[in-house]
Amino acid sequence: MTGHPELDTFFESLQQGQPSYSHRMGVDWPKFELLTPFSKADRQAVGRYVRNLIHGKRLVIGPSLVCRLLLLAAALALLLFELRLRRRLEEPNALERVFEICEERIVSQCMDLEPLLLEVEEILVSES
Repeated sequence: MTGHPELDTFFESLQQGQPSYSHRMGVDWPKFELLTPFSKADRQAVGRYVRNLIHGKRLVIGPSLVCRLLLLAAALALLLFELRLRRRLEEPNALERVFEICEERIVSQCMDLEPLLLEVEEILVSES
């Protein structure tokens, strides 16, 4: 629970695979699913982004490599999901905007996510 009723409802509907309404974008969000970029240009841009994260050593800064890989996976899943929505809305500069959001709200805010990602890592390790 986030403590924000609108966000709680939004996240709950995404978790249950139901469409939900985004007040920030003013549209209904589709059911959440793992996606791949649907154009060659998008695939190339996402590939360069991931390579830059790896070569820029951003994955080795943090509590563990597994934690950072989980962050990258979550960031990419959300980036592709939002990109599909923005492309559907025919938003200009959609690709640039989703990278900006990913950097501002996910990757650069990883300190907020680290406790959750470490908990996921512990679960993964204990199940192996």
